[in-house]
Parts: sequence; C-alpha cells; structure tokens
Amino acid sequence: MKNIFLTLSFLSCAGLASAWLAPTAMEWYEETVQTVETTPAENLIKDSGFDKADFTKTFDTTPAIFGEWVTYKDPKNEKNEVSYAIIDDAIKGKVASYTSKPSSWYTSFFAQRIAPVTKKGIYKLSFLAKSDDGGKVKTFIRIHLVGDDGKGIDKFFIKETGKPTDPSTEWYGTYHNQALTTEWKEYSVEFDFTKTIGSMYKKPLSDAVDVIEADLNNISVCFQGDIEDKTVLVDDVKLELVKDMSESKPDTSTGLIKDAGFDNADFTKTFNTNLFTFGEWMTYKDPGKDPSVNYAVIDDSERGKVASFTGRSTSWYTSFFAQRIETVAKKGIYRLSFWGKSADGGKVKAFFVTTLDDGKDGKTFFVKETGKPTDPDANWRGTYYDPSLSTEWKEYSVEFNFTKVSDTMYDMTMNKAVDATEVDLTNFVLCFQGSNAGKNILIDDVKLELVKDLSEPEPQKDLIKDAGFDNADFTKTFNATPIIFGEWVTYKDAKETNTISYSIVDDQERGKVGSYTGKPYSWYTSFFAQRIEGTLKKGIYKLSFWAKSNDGGKVKTFIRLTGADGKEVDKFFIKETGKPTDPSKLWYGSFYSSVLTAEWTEYSVEFDFTKAIGSMYNKPLSDAVDTDEIDRTNISLCFQGDVEKTTILVDNVSLILTKDLSDPEEPEQPKENLLKDSGFDSNPDLTLLTEESSECGKWLAYKDEQYEQNIVTMAIENDADQGKVVSISGKPYSWYTTVLSQRIEGTLPEGIYRISFRGKSADGGSVRVYVRATDDKNVNINRFFVKETGRPSDPEQEWYGTYQAFGLTNQWKDYYVDINLSRIAGSMYKFTEADVNSATEVDRTNLNICILGNTDKATAYIDDVTFTKIADITAEEVIVKYDFEETTVPSEWKATNSQISLSKEHFKKGTQSLCWATTDKSTLELTLNKNLTVNSFNSAFFNIYSSECNNEVVYAELLNAKDEVVKKATMLMNFKGWREFNRPYDEYANKDNAVVTKVRFTYEGKGQKVYFDNMDLNAKVDDKRIYTDFLVRDNDYLNSKYARLLNVYAFGADVIPAVATTQELADLETLKPIYHQNPTATPALVRQLYAKIDALKIQRNDDGSVSGEPLSVMTLDELKATSEGVEALAAAALSGTTKAQTYLNNWIDYILDQGVLYHFGGLTYSDYTNVKGIPSGFLKAMDAYTDSQKTEMIKAIKWMIEFNLAYAPLEYILSQFSSDYIYNFLPNLYTCAVNVADQNEAVENLKGLTQLLENASEYAPGSNDILKPDGTGFHHNTQYNNYMYAYNTWVEYISYLKGTSFRINKDAYERIKKAVVTLYMMSTKSENDIHLFANSMAGRHPLVGGTEITFKKDLFKKLIETGGDILGTGIDAELAAQYNYFFMEDFYTGVNKADVDGFYQFNYSPAGIYRQNNWVATMRCPTTKFWGGEVYSKTNRFGRYQAHGTLEVMYDGAMENSGFPKKNASLGTKVTGGWDWNVEAGATTVHYTSWKEMMPNKNVTDRFDQYSKTTNFAGALAWKDCGMFGAEFDQDDSWGSLRFTPTNLTFKKSVYAFDGMLISLGSNISASGAYGDDMITATNLFQGIDSEVSGELVVNGETMAAGAETKTNDSSADLWMVTPQGTGYFVPKGNDPIIIKHGEQSSPNETGDNVDDPVTVTAAKAYINHGVKTSGKEYVFVAVPATNATDMAELAAKMANKGGEIFEIKAQNEKLHALAYKPAKVTAYSIFTAVDGLNFGRLKSTASEMLLMEKPGVNDKMLSLAISNPNLRPQKDGNDPEGKRWIATPTQTSIVLDGEWVLNGDAIDGVTITPQSDKTTKIDLTLTEGEPVYIDLVDKDAVGITTVDQSEQAHVYTAGHDVFVVNAVGTAMVYDVAGQVIKSVDVDGSARFTLDQQGCYIVKISDKTVKVVIR
Repeated sequence: MKNIFLTLSFLSCAGLASAWLAPTAMEWYEETVQTVETTPAENLIKDSGFDKADFTKTFDTTPAIFGEWVTYKDPKNEKNEVSYAIIDDAIKGKVASYTSKPSSWYTSFFAQRIAPVTKKGIYKLSFLAKSDDGGKVKTFIRIHLVGDDGKGIDKFFIKETGKPTDPSTEWYGTYHNQALTTEWKEYSVEFDFTKTIGSMYKKPLSDAVDVIEADLNNISVCFQGDIEDKTVLVDDVKLELVKDMSESKPDTSTGLIKDAGFDNADFTKTFNTNLFTFGEWMTYKDPGKDPSVNYAVIDDSERGKVASFTGRSTSWYTSFFAQRIETVAKKGIYRLSFWGKSADGGKVKAFFVTTLDDGKDGKTFFVKETGKPTDPDANWRGTYYDPSLSTEWKEYSVEFNFTKVSDTMYDMTMNKAVDATEVDLTNFVLCFQGSNAGKNILIDDVKLELVKDLSEPEPQKDLIKDAGFDNADFTKTFNATPIIFGEWVTYKDAKETNTISYSIVDDQERGKVGSYTGKPYSWYTSFFAQRIEGTLKKGIYKLSFWAKSNDGGKVKTFIRLTGADGKEVDKFFIKETGKPTDPSKLWYGSFYSSVLTAEWTEYSVEFDFTKAIGSMYNKPLSDAVDTDEIDRTNISLCFQGDVEKTTILVDNVSLILTKDLSDPEEPEQPKENLLKDSGFDSNPDLTLLTEESSECGKWLAYKDEQYEQNIVTMAIENDADQGKVVSISGKPYSWYTTVLSQRIEGTLPEGIYRISFRGKSADGGSVRVYVRATDDKNVNINRFFVKETGRPSDPEQEWYGTYQAFGLTNQWKDYYVDINLSRIAGSMYKFTEADVNSATEVDRTNLNICILGNTDKATAYIDDVTFTKIADITAEEVIVKYDFEETTVPSEWKATNSQISLSKEHFKKGTQSLCWATTDKSTLELTLNKNLTVNSFNSAFFNIYSSECNNEVVYAELLNAKDEVVKKATMLMNFKGWREFNRPYDEYANKDNAVVTKVRFTYEGKGQKVYFDNMDLNAKVDDKRIYTDFLVRDNDYLNSKYARLLNVYAFGADVIPAVATTQELADLETLKPIYHQNPTATPALVRQLYAKIDALKIQRNDDGSVSGEPLSVMTLDELKATSEGVEALAAAALSGTTKAQTYLNNWIDYILDQGVLYHFGGLTYSDYTNVKGIPSGFLKAMDAYTDSQKTEMIKAIKWMIEFNLAYAPLEYILSQFSSDYIYNFLPNLYTCAVNVADQNEAVENLKGLTQLLENASEYAPGSNDILKPDGTGFHHNTQYNNYMYAYNTWVEYISYLKGTSFRINKDAYERIKKAVVTLYMMSTKSENDIHLFANSMAGRHPLVGGTEITFKKDLFKKLIETGGDILGTGIDAELAAQYNYFFMEDFYTGVNKADVDGFYQFNYSPAGIYRQNNWVATMRCPTTKFWGGEVYSKTNRFGRYQAHGTLEVMYDGAMENSGFPKKNASLGTKVTGGWDWNVEAGATTVHYTSWKEMMPNKNVTDRFDQYSKTTNFAGALAWKDCGMFGAEFDQDDSWGSLRFTPTNLTFKKSVYAFDGMLISLGSNISASGAYGDDMITATNLFQGIDSEVSGELVVNGETMAAGAETKTNDSSADLWMVTPQGTGYFVPKGNDPIIIKHGEQSSPNETGDNVDDPVTVTAAKAYINHGVKTSGKEYVFVAVPATNATDMAELAAKMANKGGEIFEIKAQNEKLHALAYKPAKVTAYSIFTAVDGLNFGRLKSTASEMLLMEKPGVNDKMLSLAISNPNLRPQKDGNDPEGKRWIATPTQTSIVLDGEWVLNGDAIDGVTITPQSDKTTKIDLTLTEGEPVYIDLVDKDAVGITTVDQSEQAHVYTAGHDVFVVNAVGTAMVYDVAGQVIKSVDVDGSARFTLDQQGCYIVKISDKTVKVVIR
C-alpha cells in the first residue's frame, strides 16, 4: 500500500442531508491530504493484451488449458468460412482478429478459461475493439459442466447490463453484441455471476436460476464475430468484480482436517500400521499392484510444504495418502476443498471411506452432492471427485452428502445408495490418489466444512400431531397418494355396507372434535386415523383421549402396522392393559373399546409395541409374535364407532412412550479362541513331518515327500514388534504338499467361524488359508468347509469357495476370513452352489486349520492366529441335498410297501438316481437330520422320472414334528420321462411358514418305477422356474407368472373326446392332406447330426427305455436347431436310410425322455421365426415316428404351442388373446389336431379349434386384441391395420373348413367379414391389388412401409366362397359386390358393384373415413389410450406427428398419386427421405428445425408412442352420406421418462364432411416451453412430393412452379389452392398467415440413420403459421378432394364471406365447435364438454361431451338426430392384475332440445324422451363404445303429416339395419337383389323400418328409386 501526498481542491457541504434539501453557502478549501491507494479490482483475465497468445492452442485440449487464449472450430457443425489469428496492429501491437460469423455460438470462437471464481457478484467485462469493415463482436461467458450422460451442459451467466425489470420479459440475456467503429474504442458490459440460464436465445428473466458452487469452477470468456465476411479486432480484455454479492458464511469450521497444509506431515507413517491414529496424514501402497506409484511431502516455492503423488493407482484401495478423521459427524452436506496443481496434466481422485464399528476399514463411500443426477435411476460415478489439475495453483471444491453411502466406486444409481448410519459417520477416512499414469499432482490446504446440517431433529415426546383436531380436514383420505403422515385422515371402503359418517364438529365445551356416527361393517371398512411416521422404540405406550357420546355410543381404537413395502398389513400391536397371565387364554387383544358417557371423560389404554398379532378377533396371547423394526415403522392409530346409529366424539388424543423396552447395548463379549498357542509363544517345533499327524491342539508342519517338488521352509522367528512369529518361505507344489496346521479337538457346533491372524511380508509374500474335514478315523479327507466371505448371490456362479488367499504388506496388518461349518464341498477349485453339501458331525470333528505360503521365493510372517465362532446358523442354512451318487441308499430314506435302490438306468446328474419301485399306496419317507423351516424364501427342487404315462398320482407331503402334513403337492403321472419339480414353499394350498421334520412321497395307482435325482429341499427360489404338465392338479396354488403354459394346458387337461360321427370322420380325412407337411434335408446336416447324437451316448435299457448324457434346458435357438435336425433325419429315414431311422428313433426317444420340450417358458407370439419354426420340424417328421413317438411328440408340441386355448373359455380368450397367435400358430395347431392317432380325439381337437376361431372373432373389450364392434382390429393396444396380416391366416384356415362339419358359425363369419371389409373401407380402390390407407394408420412403418393392405384379392375371393358355404348361398353376394367395387372389376357377374361412398366412423381407431369416387379422406387423433405414432429403434424415428389431428386425402392407384414417395423395392424405406415429417396433412404441430431434436432422446434407438396426456375425446360420427370428426388433444412428451423437450402443445379441432367437402375448424391452439425460438406452431394443410403424375400447384388461379419463392399469405383475403395431386383448399380470410412452398426440401429417412446427411426432394406444401410459443389460436379451412382450378375458383366464390352460401360457423371455442351446412340444413356440433344456453339450432344443452348432428324435416315438424361420444371413457380393467389393460365404459348423458318432441318410430334402447314444462324436450341417452344413436322425432302436437315440402325431395337412408324414408308420402316397396318384394311400408311424411338380413336392397316410393346396403 502506498502513502500518496497531494493537494486536493474540493467542495465542502454542510452535511449530506442539507446539501440535497436546501441551497447552502459553499466555500473552497485547499489542504494537503494523505490518501491510501486501494487495491484495484483483480483482472481475472491473463495475458489480456494477447502478447503471449498462441492461437494454435485449442479449447478442447485435454487437460483443459486455463489462463491462456485458445481457439475452437467445430469440424462437424461449423458450415461457415471463419478464421482467427493474432496479428500486429499499428497502434495496439498484438491483438486478436476474428473474421466472419460462425454457424452458431458454439461452432467457432476464441476464448480463455478462468480458474475458479471465489466470489459471487457483478463482474464487468471490458475490452478494446475496432473493425475497419463494419464488423460486430459477440461475447459471452460460458459455464462448463458435464451432465449425467457425460455430455456438456449449455449454461451461461446472464447480463446485468440491460436486465429487464419485468422478470417475464423475454430478452437475449446471455451475450453482448456490439457494432464496432473503425477506431479503437473501449466497450464494457456487466454480467451477474449469481444467476445462470441454459440458452443463448430469447428467454424470460424468470428462467434464470441461482448459481451453484460448481458453476464458478470452470468458466470461459468467449469472443466471435457476428457479421459474415467482416473482421473484428480485440485487445485489452478485463474481467473484474465490481460488486461483491458473496453470502456471509456462518462459522462452519469443524476442525475436521488436521495439518491441512501438510506442515507436519510424515509420509513414512503408513496407513495400516497406525490403524487407530487420527488427525495425521498417512500413506499406503500395495507394492504388488502399484510399484511405480510414489508420494512425498515436498517444498513448493509458492506454498511451502505440500503433498506430492506421482503415478496412477490400480484401484481406489491400492495406494493413496489419507487422514483418519476422529469424529461422529453430523448428517449433512460437507464441502471438501483443497488447492491443487499439476505441471504435467495430472488428475486427482478424492473420496471418503467409512469404517466398520470395530474401527476397521469398510467398503462403503460417502456420495457426492455435486453433480448428483435428477433421475435416481441414472448411472454416474458418484463416490469420488476427480478433477484435472491446472498448471497453476488453484482451489478446487466438491460437496459430499454425508446422509448417503454406496458400496461401489464405479457406476451407481442414487436408488442404490443407502442411508448413512452412525457407524458410517464415525471415524471415516479421506483419501487422495493420482489418476493419471506417470503424472504428478500437488495438494495443499485441505478443508472439510459442514455447509448444510441435515441432522434429524429430536422426536417429539407425544407422537400424535394435531391432538385436538383443530386443523383436521376429514376430506383427506387414508389411501391418498402420497401417504399422509401426522394428519387426521378418513377411510370408507367401497365394500362398506353400513351407514356411517364422520366429520369435524364444533363442541361448545371443547371446540373442534372428531365425530363418528354408526358402526362399520368391519374394522377395516371405515375409520378416522393418523399415520405416525418413523420407527418407534420397543416399549409400552399409553394411548389416551377424551371422548363422549350423547346416545350411548361406544368407541373402538386399534393400532395397525405396515409391511416392508409401506402398505397396511393385517397385524396389530397388542394391548398391555388387560393382558392375560395365561398365554393360552383367548382374548380380544388387538383393540380397545369402551362405552362412552354423555360427559367428556378421559380414557386410556396401554399397548405393548414389542408384540403384534395378526387378528382382530379372539386369539390366545401365545399367537402374538415379536415385533421388528418394520412392524414399528409408520404405524396407524385408528378410531371408529362400535354401536349402530350412535355418535361418538373424540378429542385430545395422545400416544406416549411410558416404558422403554429397547434392547440394551451390551458390550461385545470376547469370543473364545479355539486354537492353542495362537501367538506361537511356546516356540513349537515346525520340523517338516513326512507323515500326517492326528494330534490335536498343536501347531504342526507337514510335507508330502512324494509330490512336493518345491522348496518350502517354516520356522519360528523373533519379530521386533510381535515377538514369536512363524515364517513361511516359498510356495508348495499344491495346496496339500507343505502345510502348517492345527487340529481342533472335539466336535464343533454349526455356525459361522472366523479365522483371523496378523501378517506381513517384506518381499510380496502371500498365504492361503482353509479348513479341512477329517473322517471318523481322524484322517484328513478331501472335504473342505465353505467360506461365508464372498459367497455369491447367484447359485450358478462358479467361485473358489473353500480357501482364502491373502496378499501381505510390509507392515503388520490384521486379516480374516469367515467359514460356514454347516456347508462343505469336495473341491479346492472352482465350484457352484450345486456342489455344496451339508456338513456332518464327523466333518466337524477334529477339523484342521491349514495355512500355506502362496508366493514363490517370498517369505510370509504369521502371528496371533484365532479361530472363533461369530454367529449361529439360521434355519435357512439347512442343506437337504441328494445326488444319489453314493454306493448305498442313504440311511435316512425309508420305503414302505415298495423297494428303493440306486440305479444307473436313468439319471439327471452324475450317473445315478434313486429308483422307487411302487405299488398302490407305496410310501417313501425321508427323515431330516435337522428341522427345515419352509417359507416364501426357499423351495423344493428335484427331478422326477415316470416310467410310463398312466395318469396315476404321486403325492409329496411335508410333515412337522407332530406328524401333521403342512404342505402337499400332487404330481400327476401324465408323462413318460423326466420332469422338473421346482416349487417355492408358499405355493401350496397351505401357504403358511412351517418347520418340517419329514418328507413323504405316496403313490396311488397300480404302480410303476419312479426315479428321483438332483434333489435340494432347501433350494433358493428360482425366478426362472417353469411349471409343467404333471403339476396340473396344483395349478390353482402356483404363481401364474411361471405357469403360463400350464394355465393353458389346464383348460383341456380333463377334456374327454366324444364319439365322432361318420360325417366328422369323413371330414377329418378330407382335412388331413391339407395340413400334411413333408420333411427336407441336406446330406451334410445329416452327417453332422450323427456325430451330435453319438455325443449323447444314448443307450437302450433292458425295458427299452433310453439313457445317456443328460440334456439341460434348451434355448430357443437350440430348440429350433433340434427341430431342424429332427426334420433332416426324418427326411433321410423316409428316403430309406436305415441308419438315419435308427438314429432318429434313439434321438426322439431321448428328447422325449429328457422332457426338454416341456421345460421352457413358452413361445413369444411375435417371435415369428421360432413360433413357426420350432414346432414345424418336429411335425414335418411325423411320418418317420413310431406310433408311441407320434403320440408323445404331438402332446409335447401341443404343450409348446398352447393348443388347449382351443378349450379356453371365451372370457379368457377375450382378455389374453393376440392377433399374432392367429397369424403364427394356426398352421401348427391344425397339423397337431389331425395327426392324433385316436380319431375321436382328433375330431375333438378340430371342434376345439373351430371354437377357438369363433371365440377369437368375438369383440374384445377395451385395449385387448383383436376385433372391435366397429370392425377395427387391435394390436399393440390400438387399431393397427398394418398388423392385421393375422386376417390372412384366419381367412385361409376358415376357408379350409369349407364344406366340413368344422366350419365356423355365421356370427363369427360376419365378424371376420366386417373386419376385412373395414380394412378396405379405410383404403383406396385398386385394379392391381394395391390398396393404401392413410399414413396416420401406418403405425411404425410410415408412408411406403405400412400403408398397404396385405390382405390380397385371392384371400378376398376365398372369404366370399367361405361365406357362401356358411350362408348356404354359394357365394356371399354382398361381399362379392364389395369385391367388384374395391378391386374395380366385374369378376362376380350378375352382382353390381357395391356403393360404399359415404362417411364411416371407427371410434376404436379413433378415425373418421370419408370416401367418394376415387379418393378416401382420413381423420385421426391420439388419446390417452390410442397412440398416433409408434417409434421404434431405427424405425419411424420422426413419426410422433403421424396422427396429430390429421386430415389426409388418398387417391386410388400408386402411392405417388397421393403425394407419397414412390415405392422402390430396391431402396425400401430410404424413399421416405425428403418427406417433411413436421407437415402431416391436417395436423397441428410444432415444427422442429433440428431433425435430431425430433427423435426420442435425440437418438435412433429409444422407443416412444405418441399419446395424449389427459384427453380421450377423439373420433367420428357417421350419418347418412355425411359425417363429422372431433378431437381434443394435449401432447404427451414422455414415454416412461421424458423423451422430448416439452412443447405443451394443445388443440381442439373438428371436421365436417358434406357433399365432397371437408370443412375443418381448430381452436385453443397453444404451445410453450424451453424449446427453440425458431420452432413455429402450425396447422398443416398439405404436403406432396412431386412425381411424374403430379399436376400443377395453383394458388388463387396462378401456377406456382417448383422452385418458386416461398409465398406468405397474410390472410387478409380469401385464399384457394389446388395441390399437384388435385386436392383443393379454401382458407377464408382472418386466419394466421399461410406459408406456401413448392421446391426442394431435405429430411432424413424414417430410420434416422442419415440425420446428418438428409435426402433432398421437390415437394409442395402449405401450412398456417400460428407463431412461436403461441396460445389461443384458431383456424378454418376447407379441403375439396379431386377438384380442379375452375371448380375450385367457383366454389371459393360461393364460400366467400365466412362460408357464404355453403356453411356458417356457429361456435368455435373451448367448449364446442358448431357449424351449419346450409345446402342440407344440417347443424353439426363437436361438443368438448357439457354446454348449455345454446341459441342456434334445436339443441339447447348437453350434459357431457359428444358429437351431434341435427336436421329438421317436413315443415320443421320433424327432427332427425345423430349422436355419439367418441370418448370411450376408458377405465382400468378390473380383471387385469397388472393394471395395464383398459375397458370402455358407457356415457350416461342427456340433451335438451328446443320444442316438444316425441319419438317417431319404435322405442330405442338406452333412449328416453321426456317433454319438459318449458316447451323443451329432454332426451336421456346411454352412449356406448363410440357407437352412434339415430333418433327421429316428430312434433308432439302433429296429428298427421300428410303434406310434403316440395322444396325437398324424398330421401332414403340407412343406419345399421334401420331404413329411414323422409320427405315422402305413399307406399315404399322394398325389393331384394333378385327383384322380389320383401316388404311394403306406408309413408306419411317419414317412416322407419328394419331389414334384418345384411345385403343390397332397392327401395321405391313415388318416382324415387334408391339402392340401400345393410351392413
């Protein structure tokens, strides 16, 4: 600081206040003043004048460069020509130069990274700059963070300069751009380092968020040019703090780190020697793993003593320097900070390791708070901090969360982190190590501070909150989500049948109190309650409360427990009050009830929180069980009344611990060391013995002279620290050849035992430790006890489980391993759990503790060896395993009335099994040598072999000590060969836990040989188990998840075939050849199969059965290969090759014997290859099988393909079926059916399959496959035309049944026919069998891939002939007429083409279809249950807008006729490139400007289905030849998780179809969110790709050629257009601007693979631009298919002035759209919610959403209505346990009409008409499944309508089977297609009648002749 003396002249004021408030006298003073020069603000920019700048250094260099100028140019995304350089300026010298403008802010710049900023505040960025050519500079300050995905996060400090006062004001707040002059000039801007924002675009200030610590650690100041081809020069850059806004920090110093600056550090102190030394820096290095690592305390010229670490640690534990911190830390967020540097690019790793309660190092780590992902399932490296260090000293900091620990230093998720315990928070360790090989890091000034205290507050004494009900709200419910704690809540079960009520009432004496009236049906059906959060102590708790009742009421109160999942369980604390002394005495111990007086009285009762009981009824105290922590966590205190029709009042509830019964924390008692002379203090003689000794209690050394080839020595030595120790030098030849050991005398009890010792080695030595068993002669045997340490959770994992090796350090250290003395194995090598057996008492007698050296030429020192029992074995450790490989049957197995033996005939493991030769009532018993506890956590596993399939029974029973059966399994011998029994103990009729002492098998029947093998009666529960056919009688008890095939098998297991008729047998013979298949083979494959079968070592037993190498469970690929092999061998055998026949017979018998065709989880219906391929080969080989093989193989294939679905009830089919089953399974189903040897059974099979086909055609509810009432077909939870190739197989196979007694019935045929016709109704006509539907229905194969019908004309013809057979008419004439129409030919002569022009509604799509002449218009929109776009990996990646309220026009013929890409087989889906995926015709969308952003999660793989978020109103209403469509939509951007940046798009729209026009209205269009400001919201009119068939684009009469400039029509006048495909559009004035383009456009293929290299095409398109992030927008346009410019101009003139003479918009708002179509006098309403007060048309109000059309008739004396509700009101299917399926529910609603009306015609189901007193009429309606209701009304005062309004012509129309004649008088004659009169009807103005049969009819009245079609 300098002292400066100078003379100052200054103006003196007489005080600051007076200077401002009034003029005063002023005087000049002159004096000498001593001033202190203040330190100028630090400039954070280094080399501000670019004097040392080197622009060859790049921004993305690793490690990052701080404090130097660097440059960056993105090689991929920088499209512009930019350059930068350091140049010499005549005035300023070295300056930075930047030329041109980058593609974006991040693609090129020069910049400087700044070391951590320590203070928050306002920083001033200033610089000198100039430009000689009008350049502009842009500068910003970027923050560098890395997200959970490893990618950078866009984040910037905001400007202080120009900051808006209104936080909602949008501004460009993250950069400063400045136009420059030609002279050097200083510019400045201030940035606010307390706020950040994540965008460089226009954002409201309110989007800014508070800065976090990590934001200040790595920032960069960036410069770039902002005008193309202009150059800017920059110099003298400064960044200075001008306003310090750092928070004043509380004193958080905890003194946790000692010697923070390493001033007293001694790195010779090692971490393990100083095991319990705290507050000192210590070091550790594993020389075997980190030989090149070095560390030291060195002198740094700048900071003095610092820690130095060179090299990279192999792992977190192999080398580090560390400090043990002696403390019990508070829970909270701790900041670790330190100064660091590295001159050579080093990287530091810092982490915290917890210690165990014995002070030893644990293996859990505190979790970072910094960088913690928001998604708790996201992977991240969360337990260490590893920054790269700069070349200058710099402070680094990171925050750790001391409330969470993890057990990994690798990838983890926050969901896997667990709460830190007090042990974790006690005496933990801070570790540092290097992270780069060969690099040096320096560390100094280490600090650890608590920055956020998260300690739990002390629990309140009284556990009840709001005891006096003062704040109680009884509208809050007990089952609310999330669960409510600490508040009074109420509950009333839906099953509550009694009249009860509860409320908070005001009592004049006590104020607010709880009131309950009535008595509930049961304790659980209604109550008021309070949940108490947290885990309570064991103890006696006193519940007290005040209560009264004025009418004799009685209170009942109890305390209910919750399970581990947080849900209530039927378990209650028992009362302490009144507890009986006799534990067997019955009492009501789980609740307290008391009759109340009329005066307020205090009542109390004590509950014992150490005991709980599972009943609210009369039970003995002995039934109570001890509580655990789960029981005492989150309990509920409940109150209810106990007398009907009486009221109780309750107040001042209290629950207080009165007696603490928590378990005392007793000091751990020292364990008994079972080894003698553990410290070798007796100086034992370790001379190597050459014979094993049986002496106990003595250390002995043994050498096997025969096998030992290595030099190994053992000796007693004196160690300076330990005294007497053992030295072991060298490594023996094998584990047994030179060993130090001690036998422990006597028999040890089962348990977990610990071997511990101290060890060290100066030369990298190691030891191996194991425990060896001895036999009954006290001789060592090769059986070894299994470790508990490191035991794998996966029983199939191989591990070295019988020894532990320890690498020793050069310091004495403790080591241990835990051994389980109940488990033993016969190997010192790798094995699995299956190789472990139960240890016997002999095994545990005189066992041997063994130690040997494990490193050649190294010496290990051992001392203080102990062997102590540390834990008892729980019941789950009981091992009941048998592999039956002994020489005799184990003695504990006993047979009665039967024989048992060990057999080599059949086996599943090893070479033997247990053979049980049975007769009737034979038993086989196993007495367990230890009680076995059975529960839901263990299971029984064994393989069972049946010698013959005789349907007799084996029972397996588990018995307790009282010889009572506690579990019973029934095994049906309905098989021959092996089956697997694999069943948890809770899947029995009795699911309760039990203790088992005996297992008994009982045989019922004549008897046979049964074999058992590979048995484990205490196996772990297998989550891959499969239940097969022999368990069918126990199916009800089994978990259906593992019994899928068994569930289906059970449907037909008891079916007894009826005797077939002669006709049925004849039909069977007719069908057999149709389904017969011939096998094929190649000689090479057959040769390979011979070798494969030889390897199985198949042998024939004396009884003709086979045995061989056991076959394990096959994968689907293996099954398919086996099937193909069987087919090949069969082909060779049938060609006459004897060897092939022999091999085939052996192989088939063995496949069947092994049961592998039964043991798999079932075929996935959509796995087309395996579903067809696996059964096919086996079935093609049928002719080569023996009769018995054929029978067994058909049984197996039937199991595999779920044949018994043929016998499943309709309810099951409708809830579980899939269209894929029809498509894939039918061929093999029928092949199985006809090949059954028993002809009666074969006929029964065919009947069953007919039933299956019929059941599958029934209309499935809600989301289930397949058919729906409107004719649509479901798959993937929605209508999916592209997946209805199931119809192909369906129709093919019903056609085969033509003419047989197995044909399907008429109703089923009509449903299938309707489904097929529906496909064609939605599609274009075609002469060449190419029928196309709209892209909105293409599913995941847009445009070319999924818009073509796969059901072709040959199948259509088969369906016509099949229908004729079923109907008895030769052909189905109606379907033939439709064929002639759809295929545009006269194939069926004498049958006119059907007239199917008109409007159709398909509300299970939901879609509206309007078709005329040569076109089809499709309207569609998603709901919460119907997706609009299905996006799969590399499929339809840009398809989210596929059905966003679309209106598409498709034309007959090829795809290009409709403007789609031209189909090209060689290019496939590549032809979709160029399509603008934003512009789906009619859709309202937010236009993406980045194709990558348009893909889910911006990649080509992630899935997405486009649903609405909440809306379900979308669909159509068809009426006569017109119709309408309405939709309400709010876009969902998530699919499991967020997949897109939300745009929050919403809209409402409607379309009205009349006379070939589609009038479209939209309203309430809004979009908002954090997406780009270049993304507009638009309603798209059309898009079409130019092709050779395209016409001209005409706009208002002028041709707009390809390549013309884009037109923007401001909608100040009407606009009309005709597209190149011939569709006209009329857009009346008053819309938002219309954008019209005809030229090149680029986009990627639908796969997304070429997102960075899009395809360019020429296309025409137009859309209405609603603006960016808009709200409340609307539109009107009219689409006119198949028009021309002349006709369109004429029509546009008619529609001038808001619809002109064509239509009038009556309403267009959030509640409804309504339009009057003038030529037809029809008013149509799209009603989005209940409306009233309507004053146009006849409709006055509605009670709900709906679509409605009305038309007056006959002088307004008649009124016709059409009504539907496309909202299916979906609800969860109550029959679906998973809650995934939904069903439609009816809408009960009503409308009110102006006028008094009555029904004209017969009554209509679900319709009630009631005239009202106010001259209106109310109509109550039931609207179901989106179906329409048509109502004809007549004025109630009309006596008879005999006159006809001559201005209207007579008209005939149909709705379903109803025919309407209106505006006519006379007799209507009805003729069939043969010209026969079938009905005559008198018409007086109008009439309605019904035609029951489907078909084509002629109706004549007066001079009117009309053709009608009844569908």
